[in-house]
Amino acid sequence: MGQISIELVPRNREDLLLELQQLRHHFPDIDTINIPDLLKFPLRSWEACILAKNHYPHAIPHLRAIDFDLSKPSP
Repeated sequence: MGQISIELVPRNREDLLLELQQLRHHFPDIDTINIPDLLKFPLRSWEACILAKNHYPHAIPHLRAIDFDLSKPSP
C-alpha cells in the first residue's frame, strides 16, 4: 500500500497527543502526519512534528516563509 497521510491541527500539546494515540489505534495504516502552522494556536507546526514523530514514521510541518530570516543561519 502507498503512503497514507492525515492533517492534524495542533491546537495544543495535550489534544495533539490524544489525537495521535486515537489515530494510531483506529487507523493503523496511516503513516504520515501533516501539520499546518496556524498562528491562533500556541503550538508551532515544527514543534508538533517532533511529538508526531514519536507515533508515526513521517511528519510534515508547514513552514511559513515570514517566520524565517534568510539572511541568518537556519536554526
